[in-house]
Amino acid sequence: MSLSLRFRSGGIVRGCLALALLAGVAATVRPLSLIELIQKSQVIAHGTVRSLETTRDDAGRTFTRVELDVEEVWKGTKTNRLSLVFEGGILGERRVTVLGQPTYRPGEELVVFCAQGSTGLLVTTEMAQGKFVVDRHGHGGAAVRNTFLGAAASGTPTGGYRPPYQLPILLKDLRRQVEENR
Repeated sequence: MSLSLRFRSGGIVRGCLALALLAGVAATVRPLSLIELIQKSQVIAHGTVRSLETTRDDAGRTFTRVELDVEEVWKGTKTNRLSLVFEGGILGERRVTVLGQPTYRPGEELVVFCAQGSTGLLVTTEMAQGKFVVDRHGHGGAAVRNTFLGAAASGTPTGGYRPPYQLPILLKDLRRQVEENR
């Protein structure tokens, strides 16, 4: 994403103000609690990213379709394959990035929270908040994390303080929370 501003004499202050306003708009994401995330999602599944396909729609917007091999569906209709879309992606030499949008890569194990988007297709609930990467390198079992909740299971400091939202969330505990609150 690029932004161009032209400055006239005395326009530096106005330009900085415009940039500050844009930054303020981008920073207005309200992190959801895990229960809110569960309740806003129609589908919650644990699986592995099978493939990504980036295309352009009739309006010229770039979007990527993510295909998942589903191990378990925790909420929604049982299936072994799940397809969701997000705006952006890499098409040829062009990369389109939408701030706050999750990224996916083939072979990645995850738990994804999905809701029906305006096009009728599944999207990640609340953008990056609805994607949890599974970390199997810890000593206490598989853990999940995303930008807002959880932390890597490995490398947890001993004796150090972490806010509750930065504590590791075990995969089995996330599943239990979904089952109790769907």
